[in-house]
Amino acid sequence: MNRKKRQRISTVLAIISLICFSCVNVANAVIYAPLYLQVGLYFGNTAKSAYTISSPFGLNMTININNQEIDFASSQNILVVAKDTSEYSYHIVRDDNFTTYKEALDVSNNMSLAGATSFPVYAATGFWQVWLGSYASSDSAMNAIASVAAKYPGSYSTIAYPSSARILVRDKASSRILFACDNPSAPVIAKTITTSNSSYMYIEGKPYRGNLEFTIFKSNELSVLNNLILEYYVYGVVALEIGSNSPLESLKAQAVVARTYALCQNKHQEYGFDVCATTCCQVYGGYNAETNRTNQATNETYGQVVTYAGKVVTPYYFSSSGGYTENSENVWVSSVPYLKAVVDAYDINRTWSYSYTTAQMTDYMYKMGHRIGNVIKITIDSSSHTGRVLSMTVNGSTGSVTFLKSNVRSAFPDFLPSQMFVLGGQSTVKVANASGTATTQALDYASIRGIYNTSLITSKSIGVKTNSGIVTISLVTEESNDKITVSGRGSGHGVGMAQWGAINMADAGYTYEQIIKYFYTGVKLESVTLR
Repeated sequence: MNRKKRQRISTVLAIISLICFSCVNVANAVIYAPLYLQVGLYFGNTAKSAYTISSPFGLNMTININNQEIDFASSQNILVVAKDTSEYSYHIVRDDNFTTYKEALDVSNNMSLAGATSFPVYAATGFWQVWLGSYASSDSAMNAIASVAAKYPGSYSTIAYPSSARILVRDKASSRILFACDNPSAPVIAKTITTSNSSYMYIEGKPYRGNLEFTIFKSNELSVLNNLILEYYVYGVVALEIGSNSPLESLKAQAVVARTYALCQNKHQEYGFDVCATTCCQVYGGYNAETNRTNQATNETYGQVVTYAGKVVTPYYFSSSGGYTENSENVWVSSVPYLKAVVDAYDINRTWSYSYTTAQMTDYMYKMGHRIGNVIKITIDSSSHTGRVLSMTVNGSTGSVTFLKSNVRSAFPDFLPSQMFVLGGQSTVKVANASGTATTQALDYASIRGIYNTSLITSKSIGVKTNSGIVTISLVTEESNDKITVSGRGSGHGVGMAQWGAINMADAGYTYEQIIKYFYTGVKLESVTLR
């Protein structure tokens, strides 16, 4: 949803969000929302096997067992949180099972004082254990058991093998293991020792407020979530979504819709968090993305959300409208009362153009799985009253394929910036006035077609009635049988608030409330109670 990036919206997820009007609890006219938000930083394809963390405020490492957090290490040093799959991932297991962390820690500390490289482990059984050493193979670990038993009295008969479901926390400088969690149901959490409004910690060199939660999930991937206060999350979104130098009222509008949007997301329920940090949800950059102006905009709209008929909405937004936003049903499927098309006179200058050869289109169609032979032509079957293409057919030598609504953007090798486009070569028009004097001008498709008129010019000349009489417009197109040109306006899906429109409206003196109520039909701004 970053206005500087293109975004592909999943139709299925969009439908789910559109029909989900009530995103937070509403009771007795009081709107409640969660105080904290979980942001997925690393998961799926972005998950790593190890992460480096640190904080100028110190690190306090905890483990969450049945919703109870147990502190197990504090450090001012740089730590590594990793899956136990490195070269030396074989460990000797002391046979004792302890019911509490303190019992295991006391035994481990006593052994460490005697020279052992021991560490406490929360085992998959739900008990606590003490493990020793890090060995390159099971044989080397087994061979070491006798000497370990002789030096450190106790029973040792088991070897722990490498496991991608096990989390180790170790000191980066010394490589000393501080703790291990061999139970995937218990996430490891990093907090700052000193907690304040300005505290933060680093992961992979990037600072974030709040806590970091490390969880083994799905295919034994080590996922990282950022748990933080909702308002701090909005701090990290506004500048990246609309730009920190935008007018203050547009920053406020962005803060309100970003806050509201975050409360309504459920795309990543399977991973156990609310939103991700990318354009899939909203671009979130953590502490580094904050600026004084964007934080001011967030603070001055604290807790405010967009509602319709007393319920928190899903306030979609995008970069540029090209002069007109769009009805939700013309992009996705569902008709939503607050997501209706409006004229956006403050955002008409964003234009773009792409050209492709028929050979490129043929190859692209094949890669997409459409076996239609050589591409011959492309036709726009229908457009909405705003000028966005609703249906487009690619005709080939052996068949054809039709793209509908938001999917028309994916019909070209470059994912098109918007649905608002026409097809044809780079064109000019010859305009002759009543006296017969002709001038040549560049063709602006929107000005010829009209903002409300969806039909295309198909003849070589047409008559247009003006205040000075009838003038003739002759269409002169630089066409090629081997080239397809797509020319359009705007950027993004077109539904909801246009960020460039909001910026220009703010420049024109509109308040953030006026901006929001203009782009979202019939909505109100209300304050939620965060808890």
